[in-house]
Amino acid sequence: MFETLSSRAILGIMAAELGRQTPNPYVDGISLMLDGLVNGSEISINRLSHAGKFRKWQGPRQRVPMSARGSILTLDLLEATIGLRREDRRKDKTGLLRATIGEWVGNVVGSHWQDALVPLMLNGETSSTTYGTAATDDGLDFFVRAADTKHADSQYNVEVLASSASGTTTAQAESLLQACLMRLAGFTRGGKPVNDRMSSVAVIAPTSLIGPLAAALKLDLIQGTSGTRQNTLLATGSALGLQFQLFNEVRMLTADGWGTGSTKRFVMARTDSPDKAFIRGEAEAPTYSAKAEGSEYEHDTNEHEYGLRAVRGAGYGRWEFAVLGEFGA
Repeated sequence: MFETLSSRAILGIMAAELGRQTPNPYVDGISLMLDGLVNGSEISINRLSHAGKFRKWQGPRQRVPMSARGSILTLDLLEATIGLRREDRRKDKTGLLRATIGEWVGNVVGSHWQDALVPLMLNGETSSTTYGTAATDDGLDFFVRAADTKHADSQYNVEVLASSASGTTTAQAESLLQACLMRLAGFTRGGKPVNDRMSSVAVIAPTSLIGPLAAALKLDLIQGTSGTRQNTLLATGSALGLQFQLFNEVRMLTADGWGTGSTKRFVMARTDSPDKAFIRGEAEAPTYSAKAEGSEYEHDTNEHEYGLRAVRGAGYGRWEFAVLGEFGA
């Protein structure tokens, strides 16, 4: 007779897997993590109304006020649960069960911040996400186009380039990345430059755009309409002391207008600043629990139930740190 794996052993596996989980590298680069928050439905995060600088002392100090409104971060109580039958917990399946639980914890916890941030990117022109409505500090949508009501100082952060009918070329990818970079480099707050000390950016894109974007970010020479020429994007990045990182985000692939069809989009975001384009918050870190040996649930169903719980949320941060690039029809 084989013994069954105890709930204590399974919870031990879950605890070990929780300790191993780290977010995708781009998550920390583009989002500011706020921890130690108190449970609540919404938290308002205010920022300075404009970038500061030294001025010649001419009497009393002139302080920079906080913005009239703040970014809104909504914290939600989250759960994920699995059920295991007695035969699922037999010790001869320990290796498979460990792998199954590890994959589950990784999918739930390790991937959660991407699950939270990607809807913010996808819905940045409507500010409506699966995690609720998230506002920017100026009350506008996060991404605005040239024809929209613009952000402060008449600024917008969507760049559009017409793409070829046969698909996006390396030259087109280079052109749009260059336009996004120049848009990002030129943002101001209160008339003062915001990104003049920028040193690194991330490009988050659906799988269907990875090929041309990777080529535009790596090739020294590009085949343009008039023949082979130098890659001006790399030359610009080198001149500005910039580092580029490209990330494949499968969650974007099936979103309308992002990974399929004649229109495709990506997001370029600054990664080196203490403040970020997006914000994350956590009032309760992921924890685990079980209905196991001796419970009414086991008595009634001959099964155990294992769950994960967290109180987390994500929202919009500094719109000046991100640009939406679109290959139009």
